[in-house]
Amino acid sequence: MTETVPRPVAATPFHDLNALAPLAAKLAGVGFWRLDHVTRAFEWSEEMYQIYGLDPAQPPPDIDTINGFCHPDDRQRLLEHQTVNSGSDAEIEVRIVRPDGQIRHVVARSSFMRDVDGGAPTRIGVLTDITEIKRAEAEAREREQRYRFVTDHAHDMIVRVSLDAHLSYVSPGSIRVFGYTPEEMARISPRDMTHPDDLPKVTEAIGELVDRRLPHLSEPLRYRAQRKDGRWIWVESNPMLVFNAEGQAIETIDIIRDVTETKLFEAELEEARAKAEAAAAAKSAFLANMSHELRTPLTSIIGFSRLMRERGDLPGEAQQHARRIYDASEALLAIINDVLDLSKLEAGHTELEIQPFSLRQLADEAAGLLAIQAAAKGLELKLELDPRTPELIQGDVARLRQVLLNFLSNAVKFTNQGSVVMKTRWRRLKTGPKLRVQVIDTGAGIAAENLGRLFERFTQAEVSINRTHGGTGLGLSISKAIIELMNGRIGVDSRLGEGSTFWFEIPSQAAEGRAEAYAVDTEMSWPDLRILMVDDTAVNRELVKLMLQPMGLEIEEAGGGADGVQAAMTKAYDLILMDVRMPGVDGLEATRVIRAASALNRRTPILALTADVQSENAAACRSAGMDDVVAKPISPQELMTKIAYWSAAAADKTRRASVA
Repeated sequence: MTETVPRPVAATPFHDLNALAPLAAKLAGVGFWRLDHVTRAFEWSEEMYQIYGLDPAQPPPDIDTINGFCHPDDRQRLLEHQTVNSGSDAEIEVRIVRPDGQIRHVVARSSFMRDVDGGAPTRIGVLTDITEIKRAEAEAREREQRYRFVTDHAHDMIVRVSLDAHLSYVSPGSIRVFGYTPEEMARISPRDMTHPDDLPKVTEAIGELVDRRLPHLSEPLRYRAQRKDGRWIWVESNPMLVFNAEGQAIETIDIIRDVTETKLFEAELEEARAKAEAAAAAKSAFLANMSHELRTPLTSIIGFSRLMRERGDLPGEAQQHARRIYDASEALLAIINDVLDLSKLEAGHTELEIQPFSLRQLADEAAGLLAIQAAAKGLELKLELDPRTPELIQGDVARLRQVLLNFLSNAVKFTNQGSVVMKTRWRRLKTGPKLRVQVIDTGAGIAAENLGRLFERFTQAEVSINRTHGGTGLGLSISKAIIELMNGRIGVDSRLGEGSTFWFEIPSQAAEGRAEAYAVDTEMSWPDLRILMVDDTAVNRELVKLMLQPMGLEIEEAGGGADGVQAAMTKAYDLILMDVRMPGVDGLEATRVIRAASALNRRTPILALTADVQSENAAACRSAGMDDVVAKPISPQELMTKIAYWSAAAADKTRRASVA
């Protein structure tokens, strides 16, 4: 068997090593030098030129010149080093200043070459440029100092936690957060400090972080932890998962802060919010009750005074007294409406009821209501409507009617001659369609210094106007709040002696469907129409009967919700008028029972009679099954119009059902 002998590796020739030495020195940034102590001759390698920033074409400088490159602050130390270590091996670190001004950090190491007699005429050495190393060390120290400064002075506690819940680092913030020194904290398990009720939540969150390899939680983790003094505090934790070079999760770095005061503040805010909501609810209930209590007696005052005023058989003085009672009660109603509207707006309980409506119909209606007053003063009342306006647009027609009537009534009130013109313009803009409405009068105008106060509460342009024309000064303030609720703008342009232009501009989308339209011929009668009037107040029932009986309607009465339900169970009616606020069974409950259990009147139109004119009350009425709402004090025109509309709608449904 032949034994294989390893082939020896050829040694590198000595002259090849000499050739490679300069390349190795260049790569390492190391220069070589030699000094003859007898002749003072100085030699160095090419790399030395690079370190000192000198031209390699020039001869090497002498030793004194080399020493002159040393930084002034290090030069004395270099000379002492050379004297003390003149006969031994030595090493020194100094700075040199190159001709271009750069400062370089170098390390010089040297030794002696001794002759056969033991003398040491020659020193040889190496010079290493360590500038980049020194720069990296300085940057590392700076980063370390910044990190230490942050961790040592941070109000929060910074910790490194292994996956088995051991603390490997704790910042001094532990004293501020938990009362423990970092050394004490390192000996405590985080689990032992966590409130038992919160421990499952914390464990689950950290487990999810590790299992799903998430860099951090989606939101900070809040839980209770115990301080050194035994107090339980709320803390907020922001753990971040750390991976090693192999991509394995090894620990978390966490920033923990005391948020006890924040939690207390949040609890106080929540309590304050709950109290505010309760107060708002109480205010809303108070407003609803006050609306009911104020409007209910006004219903009788206005209703009966209107009936007296319209009688033709009263003596002249009695007729005048009835007219004054009616006018005063209408003025009182206007004031009550303003105050209640303002209170609702301030309470934030005004909600818009967006529905399709006809601008033409709204304008005609508003102008019609002011036509008699304008004619009495000899004023021309005109409408100039933009023909580009869609047939139907979206909006809260009731609130827009309120603003428009305020503008028109003010214009008629404060204009003694000339005209009142309502203009509309509908434009498509980049931000969406806009409706602009202007009411232009030829009145006395308003002084410039008074324009800014017109939309303030309880303010009118002149005290003398207040005395002459009356009013609360709330109308424009309420109009401003309504238009702003619609994301619109409102304003006035006026000059003293030249009339005024009040305007508003609101977003206004075109609508589909049909507008709610009521129409009635006041000369017609419905002799075959049987109506059930449900109200716990006898005087209200009497008033409605007096309003409707001249129209030939058959009116039956029920003195409360329970009586109304019983009547609806035993006899069919063409329409039911239902008061809302009644003791025992109220109008909402009575309506629900009739809709659910009365075979005779399950589909009969039911109109709510209510003094609570808040939008949420109207919504509650419709939700209970009522078809429409008539506000108290009752307007005979409105009542008869809605009776005509809903009785006609019910008859039409019956005809279609019989045909089908």
